[in-house]
Amino acid sequence: MKKQLPILKNYKAIKRLGSGSYGEVFHVKDKKSSQEYALKSIFLEGRYYTLKKEIQINNHLYKRNLILKLHGKIYNDEDLYLLYEYADGGTLTKEIKNHGVFTKEKTLQFLHRMVDILGHIHTKNIVHNDIKDENIVLKDGEFYLIDFGLSERGESHQYEINKTDENFLAPERLDAKMLFASDIYSLGCVLYYVLHGKVVYGMNEEHSEIQKAYRHAKYPVIFDAEIDGLLQEIIKGMLEKDPAKRLSLGKIKSILKEGKYSHQANMETFIEPKSDTQRYHQLVEEKYKYLEFKLGLLYKEEEEFKKTIYWYEQAAKNGFAKAIN
Repeated sequence: MKKQLPILKNYKAIKRLGSGSYGEVFHVKDKKSSQEYALKSIFLEGRYYTLKKEIQINNHLYKRNLILKLHGKIYNDEDLYLLYEYADGGTLTKEIKNHGVFTKEKTLQFLHRMVDILGHIHTKNIVHNDIKDENIVLKDGEFYLIDFGLSERGESHQYEINKTDENFLAPERLDAKMLFASDIYSLGCVLYYVLHGKVVYGMNEEHSEIQKAYRHAKYPVIFDAEIDGLLQEIIKGMLEKDPAKRLSLGKIKSILKEGKYSHQANMETFIEPKSDTQRYHQLVEEKYKYLEFKLGLLYKEEEEFKKTIYWYEQAAKNGFAKAIN
C-alpha cells in the first residue's frame, strides 16, 4: 500500500519518486533553504538492525561525485526518514522510457561510469546486492548507484534469497551465495536492458519468480541483430553462469581501454530434458537446496508435478537422500 505524501515540519513533499527495498522515496524541499532532497521513508518495526546497517554502509561509501550523500535522519512515531542527495534526472528506467535505448557510445560511457562506482564499492568490501535499472539515477548528467538497503559487508555463502529483483538475480544466489561477482552479473543484466529496452532472457511480468530464476541458471543470452559485437561479448562475459569464470571489474576495464575482447565467453546452452530419467539425473546432479523450488522449475502442470514427486521418492530409495533434503 502506498503512503500518503509525508507531512514534515521543515520539509515540503513534492511528489513520490518510487519504492526502495524497504520503503518509499519522495522528492522534498527544505522550507527554509529551498534545497531539494530525496526522502526515503522506512517503517521502523523490526528494522532497527537493517536500518543501522544501511546508514553505516552509505556513510562508509560516500564519495563526492561517485556516491550520493546521506544528509541525515528524521524520526516520527512510526517511521524513520533518510534524507538523501536528490538526483534531478530520475531513474535509468525513466531515461530509457523517455529517450529510448542507448547507442554503443553511450553504453560504453555508462559502463565506464558503473565500473568506477562498483570498483569503489567493492574496494570498501561492500556487495551492493540489488543492482537494477530502478536503483541507478541521473544527477547533473552523471549516473549514480543508489539504495544500499540490501547491501552487505563482504561475501557470503549462506545468504538466503531476499527482495532482490529476480530480473537481475545472479544464478549463484539460488545456492545461498552472495558474491562480488554477483554484482557484476546484475550489472550485465542492466547493460542488456539499456541496449534492448527489455530485460534479458525474454522475461516479463507473466513469468513467476521460479521461472525467472531458471532462465538465469540455464538460458543462453540472445541479442538483437543490431547490437555491437564487442558489447555482446562483454555482456556474455558478465553473464557467465559460473561466477569463477565471470568477467572481473579489472578485466572489463582492460577491455574498455583496449577496445577489444579476445576471449569468447563459454555460455551454457539450454537443452530441455527429453525424458523423466534425464530430468531425474539433472535434479540429482544440480543439487538444488530447496525441493519445492526445483519442482516448480521443471514441472508446471499437476501431472508433471506428480512425476517429480515419484522420481524424488525413487532417488531416496536408491541412496540419493541428499536430493530431497
